[in-house]
Amino acid sequence: PNDPEAELIETWKIGDSLKGSHQGQMDVTGGIFLKVNSAELIARSVEEVWLIDGRKPERVIELIENGITVGTRVTA
Repeated sequence: PNDPEAELIETWKIGDSLKGSHQGQMDVTGGIFLKVNSAELIARSVEEVWLIDGRKPERVIELIENGITVGTRVTA
């Protein structure tokens, strides 16, 4: 979210490719690659999974109330 050249991927389908690299020295959380991989695994069992910026908790409420928000919807 801090990269000015980053673009939101609104919908991600299982098997879509992701370009980039993981800076393991700087990010010990696994970065977006781990998040997408985990979301894909979950999306195999549920209708959809959302990746939402945790600094914007109001988006969770928006998703619950409206069924959509700013974030990436992961589906099978």
